[in-house]
Amino acid sequence: MNLIEQLLNKKTTLSQLAQLCRPAPAKVSGWREFCRLHKNLDPKSYANGRVNHQWIQKMIADISGDLIVRGGQGTKKSDCYINGFKVETKAYRPGNKSFHVAASGFFANNCKVPTWKALGKTTPEAEEYLFENSYSKNDYYLLTSTAQLNLDFDEIEFVLLKTDDLVDCLDSEDKRHCIMEKLNAKLEEPDV
Repeated sequence: MNLIEQLLNKKTTLSQLAQLCRPAPAKVSGWREFCRLHKNLDPKSYANGRVNHQWIQKMIADISGDLIVRGGQGTKKSDCYINGFKVETKAYRPGNKSFHVAASGFFANNCKVPTWKALGKTTPEAEEYLFENSYSKNDYYLLTSTAQLNLDFDEIEFVLLKTDDLVDCLDSEDKRHCIMEKLNAKLEEPDV
């Protein structure tokens, strides 16, 4: 069974990923200590998605023994790759009912929002524009419990989903958002 098959549609903790991938113990303990220190010394930057996005991807790559490879957040590259497949990383906050999963160009009034709004937001043309510039570029989504991060290393979870499965979980009124209840209904129990 390959890594994708072992992680797909399951809520997995970083500790479970470490058990599955068996990276050097020093990597795991180093990241555990990094999270503890960062959370205690600078909780605002620890919680800030613009700050933590990069190191969270590095941490996942290290814990996976580089089976999950960092990409190029903020560039034309995918956020990460698994077995050569393009993976977009998005963060959710445990307990929230929904979270943003569209491309960052669709946050607030970023570069793609004015065109999307001009197309009518919910019209077939607007949906096509949103999907063309968000979901159609990725094979999978890696959803992490790191929005407004306040969790310790061992509490951080992630979910790996095929893009089509994520699309099934989108809010019918605003397809930039994923509905947590729909997502949870798709998940299986982890094997590890």
